[in-house]
Amino acid sequence: SSGYSGSCSSGSPCTGDLTYYVAGLGSCGITSNGNTDMVVALPHGIMQDSDCGKTVKITYNGVTDYGTVWDKCMGCDDVSIDLSEKLFKKFGTESEGRLTGAEWYI
Repeated sequence: SSGYSGSCSSGSPCTGDLTYYVAGLGSCGITSNGNTDMVVALPHGIMQDSDCGKTVKITYNGVTDYGTVWDKCMGCDDVSIDLSEKLFKKFGTESEGRLTGAEWYI
């Protein structure tokens, strides 16, 4: 258990959209490579500095995988997350662009 108890915690998962972005220098001060790193950008409305480095569990269409919080998504609503290309491809294709109904928690 991460000990996290805020919005989108394991006791209260969020359901929202998955999108992808070209990862780089994120708000956590870490530069990532979106082709090789499994990166999550949390919604700006709930992201706290203390979330940096935490693991996010994502389930979509029967597939579950994990990413690390390294960035903040300024264009995401409070229940949607932005993923690096590598992580997004675990759930769908880049041509899909947006996957709806994904469950996730920190």
